[in-house]
Amino acid sequence: MIWDMITGLLPNIWPYLLAVCGLVVAFLTGRAGGAAKVKRKQAEDTVKGVQAGAKGAAKAEADLRGGKSPEDIVRGNDAKWR
Repeated sequence: MIWDMITGLLPNIWPYLLAVCGLVVAFLTGRAGGAAKVKRKQAEDTVKGVQAGAKGAAKAEADLRGGKSPEDIVRGNDAKWR
């Protein structure tokens, strides 16, 4: 009896079930794509930060070899950021 009710209703419900499943898959796929974009942007920013840090360290080393004191280098770097 229950099986007859289920098989009687199931053909009418299939399109709706498929539509709901499609919407859920589309939603989850969109969220995963957005998260990937954010992670890629963060990785690019991290690389840029590391490169800027390496460039600054190389400049500080060159200034030290050129005879500047560490205090002068720090003061010069602070002035650039203000």
